[in-house]
Amino acid sequence: MRLNTPVRRTARDKTLLNSVTKVGPRNPLGRRPLHEAMQAVRDGSRWVLRLDDGQDLFEALSEFALREDVRAGAVVFGVGMFRSATFGYWDGTQYRPHDLSVPHEVVALHGTIARQDGVPSLHLHGAVAGPDHRLVGGHLLRAKVGMLQEVMVEVFPGRSFGRPMVESYGLKMLDLEPPGDA
Repeated sequence: MRLNTPVRRTARDKTLLNSVTKVGPRNPLGRRPLHEAMQAVRDGSRWVLRLDDGQDLFEALSEFALREDVRAGAVVFGVGMFRSATFGYWDGTQYRPHDLSVPHEVVALHGTIARQDGVPSLHLHGAVAGPDHRLVGGHLLRAKVGMLQEVMVEVFPGRSFGRPMVESYGLKMLDLEPPGDA
């Protein structure tokens, strides 16, 4: 299957976003660029998303959660590449950031999607491998997609997760049964 062909609707679920390939100038490898916007296809409560080069991971996933009214979800997996990223390590009082300025292969990406104050709240962790094949990982603070990122999201229809601040830890933590509408 060619990557730059449109994704076809399935008979089971006709939900599809941005299914038409955008044609643009060829890159140095002679291939046309893929989509400039996220592709998404749904099967029941599962979504498979494809993000393309240059997209901000958090912005793209937040826009998806808003558009599809995801109030409770899990990022089951993600693979692809980050052009740049910042991982954090929680030292008990704050995140110590570690910036990656060269592309790294994403070998693991997972987390949760909640709502806080009416907007999506993402909590993502991941692991990436650099050109030296060493792994780096932790709490993902920011990431820019390099080439592509494939993500599977499982949603929980009818549920809302919250992410209130828990002062004793100094962190916003997942609440599976928040009071009212998160």
